[in-house]
Amino acid sequence: INFEQWRNFYRARFFMLFNRHERAIDGLERALAANPRFSRAASCLGFAYGSLGRDEFRLTGTSHR
Repeated sequence: INFEQWRNFYRARFFMLFNRHERAIDGLERALAANPRFSRAASCLGFAYGSLGRDEFRLTGTSHR
């Protein structure tokens, strides 16, 4: 189990509950840095970008994909 990916993922999800998407993006990117194949984090990252109106990242996520 990769503790770093889950720690950052759940931290980001906490921020998403309170619509703090900018802070969530940081955690999701860290989760993806720990495990680039972490599809759940990539999906949430796309949602967070879309919620901020940053459509250029909404469908493709980031280079972690």
